[in-house]
Amino acid sequence: MLQIKRKRNYGIDIARILSMFMFVVLHNLLQGGVLDFSSLSTANLVYFYLENLCIIAVNLFALISGYLMVDRKWKWQKLIILWCTVIFWSVVTTLGFMAFKGTLMLSYSLNLFFQYC
Repeated sequence: MLQIKRKRNYGIDIARILSMFMFVVLHNLLQGGVLDFSSLSTANLVYFYLENLCIIAVNLFALISGYLMVDRKWKWQKLIILWCTVIFWSVVTTLGFMAFKGTLMLSYSLNLFFQYC
């Protein structure tokens, strides 16, 4: 079998780093409560502009991942392990925040878990 020698593409690496940075900015703007939809101050307009610049982060990351995965083999086991990891950490962090906030109720948590599974 021929072995393909791959060279590092620094443009792709920079685009991936930029995409991850845009993820952080976007989450800080939206979930962090920086954006205030009730006022149109100069700062808020700058935040809206920054949000519009960063909204492409998911699409950019997906394009980069797809480009890098072309001609590579993948296994179902890796996908299943990834999904199990995502579900585990989603449940753990949600229950942790609910316990920290004092709103942890077992019946409510089980209902949420089975509603989305």
